[in-house]
Amino acid sequence: MWHFRLFVTVLVLIALTSLASSERVYGKSPFSVKRDSDGIWCYEGEDAIYFYQVIHKATANGTHRRANYIHPLLDLDGNIITEDFPEDHLHHRGIFWAWHQVRVNGENIGDNWECKEFNWHVVDPLVTRRTKSVDLLVNVTWSSSLLLDEDKNPAPIIHEQTRIRLHTTRSMYRVLDFKIQLQAIKPNVSIGGSEDDKGYGGFSPRLRMPVDPVFTGPSGNVEPQRTAVAAGQWIDIVGQFGPDDQTSGVTIITHPDNPGYPEPWILRKSGSMQNAMFPGRHAVPLGKGDEGFTLRYRLVTHRGGTNTALLNRLARQFAK
Repeated sequence: MWHFRLFVTVLVLIALTSLASSERVYGKSPFSVKRDSDGIWCYEGEDAIYFYQVIHKATANGTHRRANYIHPLLDLDGNIITEDFPEDHLHHRGIFWAWHQVRVNGENIGDNWECKEFNWHVVDPLVTRRTKSVDLLVNVTWSSSLLLDEDKNPAPIIHEQTRIRLHTTRSMYRVLDFKIQLQAIKPNVSIGGSEDDKGYGGFSPRLRMPVDPVFTGPSGNVEPQRTAVAAGQWIDIVGQFGPDDQTSGVTIITHPDNPGYPEPWILRKSGSMQNAMFPGRHAVPLGKGDEGFTLRYRLVTHRGGTNTALLNRLARQFAK
């Protein structure tokens, strides 16, 4: 047991040390970052935009430990629009990407989605600031206490490298891009969503949903169902996200190069996440190196209702 505790302590120290890791600046940049003991804040000017969680966070009684996600995310008016540890689903966490099935040799190794028997060890954050964007690049090792190495420590299963790119805020919208690369470390690794008919898993914003939100895709209104719906490249969710009566929205855009594109959508009007579903209920192999997965998503926060022309333009730009 003391070996495991020492192993965990060393990993925590590595993660803490990594918060002071390298930063590159090209030209005069309006962006800045602030590192604390838990993670990294990203600012544009004096405005906080998002916080990336580096160190494992848990409920008061120690359950649902997790790292490697964004919360809070703020909109253009400074409203926090994500939730962490919501009472209805304690495992939901801000902007996250996770899967129920992480299999090695056909056996499920913990539950990455529900934060059961799973660890995310974030190392080597690299911040690159430019005049019109700022990147946060992180390397993450996934491991599980249900799969131990010869020294009885959690064995590395998957290597993740994720780039989060924040673009300069416009008067009516802000763009945040995600590039998530997953590669197997162990042989015979596969990932999949829930094994029921919903099949949810993948990129999943947990938003503070307004009352009576309106869902729109490229072809018009979309009505959430119990199971996945086909809605196209993007989904826009509009309502009153702030404390006043101002209408605003959040858009999730998927990339045409994603495996499984166009992904089906699990959509919820309240009490749940919004999910660009991949790969569904049947687990698929995750290879090593270039045989892994690259998943790209664009998140747009905007003022006002759905502007289809704008969102189609942002989707085309993202595809390039």
